[in-house]
Parts: sequence; structure tokens; C-alpha cells
Amino acid sequence: MEKFFKATIVLFVLLAMSTGRTQAADNGNGTVTVNGLVWLKDAGCLGKTTWANGIDYAGSLGAGSCNLNDGSKPGDWRLPTTTELVNVSGSKGKFDNIATMYWSAVTYNNGKNSDYAEIVYIGYGMISHYNKLNAISVWAVRKAP
Repeated sequence: MEKFFKATIVLFVLLAMSTGRTQAADNGNGTVTVNGLVWLKDAGCLGKTTWANGIDYAGSLGAGSCNLNDGSKPGDWRLPTTTELVNVSGSKGKFDNIATMYWSAVTYNNGKNSDYAEIVYIGYGMISHYNKLNAISVWAVRKAP
């Protein structure tokens, strides 16, 4: 029984170590690639705004703005999902101007209305929700070319 218990603990530790790893690389063009997604390196460039404006800001981003020199164009960028924000949280040292919390693209579903969207506290990976009319930081992501 003791061997089984020790083996279980070792397996748990190995799983925890392997699942939380992120691979991050500064692309030298105003972006950082983390786990196959391209993020805006200047995480504060788009500022704070409402959720709807944040979707518009991210969607209109392209090379020439926010120190981007990556050949991207409007329509390439979007708000990240809650899961994507949680995952990038572990790589926050690769980015400039990190805020405390960011809008996700996910509407919070409380069964009553859709006035709220999910946010993520960067550094903690903690998820919460805010009214979409509040001004929260916006960060953009896109698929790798």
C-alpha cells in the first residue's frame, strides 16, 4: 500500500509539472508566441475600455500600430478566450505593460442575462466576471501565421 501511495504522489507531481508548462518566444516584431498563439507584446497598448469596444480595438489592430511589425492586418487579431488568458498568465515576464486584469471574449452565462463577460487576473490565473460596460484592460491575440 505504501509503494502505491508513493507511486501515486510521484505520478501526480510529474503530471502537474508537465501540464503547466508554457513555451514562450519573443518574435522581435512586437509579438510574443505562447503555446502556438501570437500575443501583442505591449499588453497595455490597447488600454482600458468596455467589452464591446475591446472587441473592436482588438479586431482593428494591425502592423504599424502598438509597435507591431509583423505583417498582420485588421481582422487578424481578437480578444482571447478565458482559457487562453489563464494559459498566458504564466509567461507574463515576456510582455511589456502587463495590467492586473483583462477582458476575455467569453460572455458570462449566469442564466439571467448577458450583461457580463469573463475576466482573468493575470499572474493569478483567477477568473471572474464584470459588467461589460466597465473599463477593463484589453489584450489581443491571433493565430500563428
